[in-house]
Amino acid sequence: MENASKALIIAGAILLSILIIGLGMLMFNQAKDAITGTGIDDQKVKAYNAQYDDYMGTNVNGTKVRSLYETVRNHNITTQDDESLIIAIGDASTPAELNKAKTAIKAGKTYTVEVPEDGYDPNTGYIVKITVKENTKGGSTPTT
Repeated sequence: MENASKALIIAGAILLSILIIGLGMLMFNQAKDAITGTGIDDQKVKAYNAQYDDYMGTNVNGTKVRSLYETVRNHNITTQDDESLIIAIGDASTPAELNKAKTAIKAGKTYTVEVPEDGYDPNTGYIVKITVKENTKGGSTPTT
């Protein structure tokens, strides 16, 4: 009987040790996440990209697309010192190129506006490229 009680005590000690190690690992992972601040960076990226979400869609009117060009142009002017923050619409990224491309957008037409797969900076997650395609009855054709 004495051997059985010692076996139960040893088994309990092993379970308790596993529980303590598991709790230690959990606390370590939470502390690591807090130190790296990944949650704050994700929120910052979402807030940065959200300013362009209103312009995205498959049936965006020309007036709204022209407004997008103006928003991106102003953004690029204010962030011209940091090349990683420059946004291109099609091939246009400088203020002059964006103004020229904006003149091709017709107010009475509809457009598909989206961020392509390679339209996000791989290091920061910020939008760096937007595509605009004019909608036609048979499909869409690229305008920029």
